[in-house]
Amino acid sequence: MLSNFATTERYAEACGVPKSAIERELTSSVKLLRACLEARGVPAAKIEQTLQNGAKLGEQMLPAVQKDPAFCPRIKSGFGKAG
Repeated sequence: MLSNFATTERYAEACGVPKSAIERELTSSVKLLRACLEARGVPAAKIEQTLQNGAKLGEQMLPAVQKDPAFCPRIKSGFGKAG
C-alpha cells in the first residue's frame, strides 16, 4: 500500500497540491476502499495486491498523463480546494 500512496503523492505534488491535503485524502480514500472490499469478502492479501498493481500502473502512466493539459486540473479537483 505504501507504493500506492507514493504514486498518488507524486501525481498530486506534480500539480502543486499541498502535502497535507494529499495525506488527508489518501488516508480517507484507502480506508474507504479497504472497507468496501472487506465487506464484499475480498481477502486482505488480494486487497494489498490490488493496491500494489494500481501503484505500478500509475507509475508507468505518469510521464504520459502529465502531457495532457487537463491533467493537473483533474488532479486538483480530486483533492477538493487544495492547490
